[in-house]
Parts: sequence; C-alpha cells; structure tokens
Amino acid sequence: MTNTEKVEAYLKHLGTKISTAHEDESSAEFVIYRQDTADGYEVFIAKYNNDKPLIIEDELHYYGHDLLSVIMERIKDCKSIYIDEDLYNDEYMEDDLVEEYNKWKANS
Repeated sequence: MTNTEKVEAYLKHLGTKISTAHEDESSAEFVIYRQDTADGYEVFIAKYNNDKPLIIEDELHYYGHDLLSVIMERIKDCKSIYIDEDLYNDEYMEDDLVEEYNKWKANS
C-alpha cells in the first residue's frame, strides 16, 4: 500500500477529506494556508472557513510545524480541509498522516 493510499484510507475512516487543490479552498470547512505580513514575514492561517474576521490569537501560527496538531484535531470534526499544497509538502504532512494511519492500524 502506498503512502497516498494509507492517507486516503485513514481519512476515509475518519470521514473527512484533505485537499491541496486551490479550487477546493472556498468549499472546505477548514483551511490552512500561508500569508505574508506587511513587513515581509510568512505566517500560517488555520481557521474554519466561515470565521470572519480572523481571530489572531487562535488562528494565526508563526511556525508551520505546529500545524500538524491543528490538523489532527480538525480531521476528527471536519468533513473537508484545504491545505496549501506547498505547505503540505514543505512540512511533510503526508508522512505524519501515514504515521497516524500506522497507529490506527496497530490499534485496530
């Protein structure tokens, strides 16, 4: 079984979907993406798509590696999640999701 198949099986078990396709961003229940600040820093936004305005203390993240814990929480209660493709790849999120799949299978 490939890593992609493991991730798909794990997400199916949880009843959710993760997409990195930009066209899915507007329809996703939860979104994670990069944002540049006015002074040139890169930060990460992780929020429910219908949250307006941005709640800085809850939804703004300075470090990308902290986002995995956010994803692990949200895949249990969201039907669809959009993650910026570069962010998904840069933070090796597929590897982390494969690890979660392996834990799930080991405990099944």
